[in-house]
Amino acid sequence: MSKRFILSTSIENKDVTLKLIDFFKSNNYGWAHHFDNTWLLTTISNKDNPDSLRLKLRDILAGYEFIIVEIADFTWVARARTNGDFNNWLKDKFKSSEEKKIKY
Repeated sequence: MSKRFILSTSIENKDVTLKLIDFFKSNNYGWAHHFDNTWLLTTISNKDNPDSLRLKLRDILAGYEFIIVEIADFTWVARARTNGDFNNWLKDKFKSSEEKKIKY
């Protein structure tokens, strides 16, 4: 069962952003970064939680403000007209826990 998280940061540094991307890729996290300073994450590990992510990211995020929220049971709606890849990622990876049809 995958888990879903939202990470929002105060990062305005491209090098740190690239370090986050490298971390997510090397640790098999699914991720989308469509909005400034906000990341949508998925993981296949049931052991991940906001605190474990904080510990894993503490070196990269040192000196920055951030919040990590686990999304356990939710429904979402989005509008992102400029990036079809983002919409597809949402539909395929950041699935709603509700089984009813949601218009994307």
